[in-house]
Amino acid sequence: MLACWCRVAYDCGGVGLVLPPFPLHKRCIAAFAWGWGNTQENDRDFENLVKAKVGKIIHLPCCHELPSPESQYNYRVYWQTEKEVVMAYSAGKLVRTDAKFVNRTKMDLQNLTMSIFPVKLSDTDTYKCIVQVIEKGPSKLCDRTVDLVVEADFSKPVISADVPKDACGSTEVTVNCYSHGGFPAPRVSGILNNMSVDWQTNLSDSKDSLYNVTAKLQLNLTEDIFLTCTIEYDDFEVSSNYILSKFLPIIREIRPPLSMVNSTLFIIGLLNSIGLVKVPFSLSKELRTWPLENIANRLNSILRGIEEKEKKSQQNNHNKTIA
Repeated sequence: MLACWCRVAYDCGGVGLVLPPFPLHKRCIAAFAWGWGNTQENDRDFENLVKAKVGKIIHLPCCHELPSPESQYNYRVYWQTEKEVVMAYSAGKLVRTDAKFVNRTKMDLQNLTMSIFPVKLSDTDTYKCIVQVIEKGPSKLCDRTVDLVVEADFSKPVISADVPKDACGSTEVTVNCYSHGGFPAPRVSGILNNMSVDWQTNLSDSKDSLYNVTAKLQLNLTEDIFLTCTIEYDDFEVSSNYILSKFLPIIREIRPPLSMVNSTLFIIGLLNSIGLVKVPFSLSKELRTWPLENIANRLNSILRGIEEKEKKSQQNNHNKTIA
């Protein structure tokens, strides 16, 4: 019986047939409501493109607006793809929702717009809204096809440079540009000192079918450069800038000269002998391996301690004078 209904609905384009009682097999509903065949050419006049971002909400328009929400009892409304019924209403009641769209779809009961939230990448498809009047026997009132294209924004590119530590003069530098989590597949472009450059691009898919992109650029660093890396996808783009100087600082650990160590030891030893500070003897060995900044910090710490002692001593003398 179900097979018969499916065959007749498909052959006749789903127009003017009396539906058997709900619930129907989903393939029969899809074949009836989609109406391929005689009405396909007319459907193309209503096609339009709708774009949505992953994680957002999208509203797909239908072909008809009811006079009032109360009049929904005279209509049947189907939202579906070529393969499955997304949701179906009959006489104001929801009679079917596909498992993939449970708790993610809602239809306005007056303008019949279907909302999908949150949008997933897998929601990219061609959707069709079919409206039937059931007051005097089911008859097709109108339909509309909507092509939904789902996109995802790429992250702001992160640019880094692999520079040899002993860089001197002309240097071969590898610049990397990385961005992730986008769709569709991107194109990477760049500007180097107002000149366009070509990146070596590598694409990889993540577990959720979004793209990650890594781009590399080999440069001969003979001057300061200003570089831009741009990720282009569909009508969108995101970019980052990077400045790389020819005069790269070579950071080395600076050891203090022996004369400075001896002078510091003399000062600390003098302060220790008059009882202002107490410094362990082992400190003299440690100072010979300390960077300049550490020695300066140590001396400052000692001098601050002396200053605090002097303040406390003056405060105690003042208190005794008052007493």
